[in-house]
Order: sequence, then C-alpha cells, then structure tokens
Amino acid sequence: MNRRVIRLVLVIVLVSLIGGCAQSVYVPDYTFAPQPAVVEVVRRDKAGAQPLTVLATVYGVRNADESSRLPRSVEVRLRFENNGAASVHFDPNTLDLVTGSLRGFEPPIMVPPHVLDLAPGERAAMTAYFPFPRNDSGPLDLQNLRLRWQVKIGDEAIPQTAFFRRVERGTGYYGDSDPSIAY
Repeated sequence: MNRRVIRLVLVIVLVSLIGGCAQSVYVPDYTFAPQPAVVEVVRRDKAGAQPLTVLATVYGVRNADESSRLPRSVEVRLRFENNGAASVHFDPNTLDLVTGSLRGFEPPIMVPPHVLDLAPGERAAMTAYFPFPRNDSGPLDLQNLRLRWQVKIGDEAIPQTAFFRRVERGTGYYGDSDPSIAY
C-alpha cells in the first residue's frame, strides 16, 4: 500500500472512532405511545367544530446538554390547533408531568418560552423539557407518564390530560421486568 492509502484509512478510522464515542442527544430505547396523543375539547362551539385540538408527543428522554443549557429531561412536543370561533389561551406554567407512580418532574423549560394566544383558525407548536426531579435519588419508573395542562377558551378554563406508555420499537409494550432509568 502506498502512504496515501494508509493515511486515508487512518483518517477514516479516526473519524469513525470519534463519531462512535459521541454521546447521543437521547437516551436509547425510550419511546412512548401514542405518537401523538390527540386531546380535544369535547363540545361544539358556535361554528359547529371542536373548539380546540392539542397534539402531544413524548419525543424522548434527553441527556443533559450544556451547550443548550438543558438538564437531563423528558422532551414533550405540543401542537395547539384552534378550530373554533373563540380565542384560545395557553399558559405553559400549567404544564405538569408525572410518572405512573405519581413522581413529578420539575417545571418545564419551554421553547418558545411564552404564553400562547391563538385566534380562531391559528395553530402553534412548542416544546417542553421536563427536568428530572432534584433532591431525589434512585431509579425513576418511566413506564407510564401523565401530562396535564389547562387552556382557556374565551373565559372558560378547561383542564386537559394526555397519557403515554413506554413501548419497545417493533415489539409492542414493555413488560413488568423492564429496567427503570436512573438519574
């Protein structure tokens, strides 16, 4: 082999090693269903439509990311669709995420970090990063998650809830023997 080929092989090996050592943004094997959970206000408004649909997806468990200033957290994406005739107001401070064993996460870090006010026909999306609980040790059971929030349609406050269950890609739901995540 000539030197050029040897250098090329060494560069490829080095790049592969560096790439293989890089930590993934997400903790592997933490997939949740449904994707998305569809939550609707169960009443018709003056226009005859469901006044609000919210799509919620647990995108995954994120490793801490110093460059983004995000701690280890559960990433949830939300899409609000105002289908009705009244304005919709969503305050992200109403978001709450708990496990099936009722252990709560810290308040979310929001992107974008502001209240949503949607006129009729408008849509908006946001991402919530729920940091793992502080001052608590031991494994955290992530088999089931409950996401709650509140919206206002006109002057009426309406609580909403979405439930998620951890699934294994391609094989269905995880069983009872599934290990929990330590944080």
